[in-house]
Amino acid sequence: SGELAPVSVQAFWKQRLRWAMGWDQVTLMHFDNIRKGENISCLARMGIMYLLPLRWVILAIMLVSTVVQPIVLAVYDVHNFFLDGGERLQMTGPIQTTMWIGLGVLFGTVSVALGSVIAYERRDNRFLRQFVMVITFLVIAPGYLLLQLVLVSVSLHRIRSNKVGDWVVTQRTTAVSREAASDAVKPAAEAVGKASPAAAEDECTPSSVSEKPGATSSESATPMESREPSEVFSV
Repeated sequence: SGELAPVSVQAFWKQRLRWAMGWDQVTLMHFDNIRKGENISCLARMGIMYLLPLRWVILAIMLVSTVVQPIVLAVYDVHNFFLDGGERLQMTGPIQTTMWIGLGVLFGTVSVALGSVIAYERRDNRFLRQFVMVITFLVIAPGYLLLQLVLVSVSLHRIRSNKVGDWVVTQRTTAVSREAASDAVKPAAEAVGKASPAAAEDECTPSSVSEKPGATSSESATPMESREPSEVFSV
């Protein structure tokens, strides 16, 4: 993603929690319409179900595969390794079936992730970097999934208790924002300058920048991130 990172861990938490509450609110609000809606095709219904309510099920399955299952296997192996003549633990029936399903899901996820990198990035000079990043994400996936579990739990609790709160703009580093904005504008400015230097010079003069009536220069230069939502989305 090309989005600028939040300025602090607290800002990151607020941003992710706001996103989680948005997803959960939309899911709860439109669940009946998705399930009983008449003017929607079966394929579209399946896609929306996967995108909204089934993401809770997928999160639960991934938590079992990447967190619960390794813990159970570790307990099983440690118990049998240090066992001295006692009864060994045996994985039979539903436990064994669950473990095999979990291993299958985990293997499938890893295969799809690495296969996507090989299929779409192998001819790019970013292939090695993307490959390493995918491996790194798979290693830290249990921590990421636990974070998602906490976010969903807090989100649903706040929605249920009607304590969603106000919309807050994510704080970002000013220096980084200005540098990124400058880098983004520079290629376009150079292209305009090459096409028509006079026009580019005229467009960049302060007199050509329109301001709303009665606004001061400091108000017109206020970054969007620092404005209130009512100012940003005013019609």
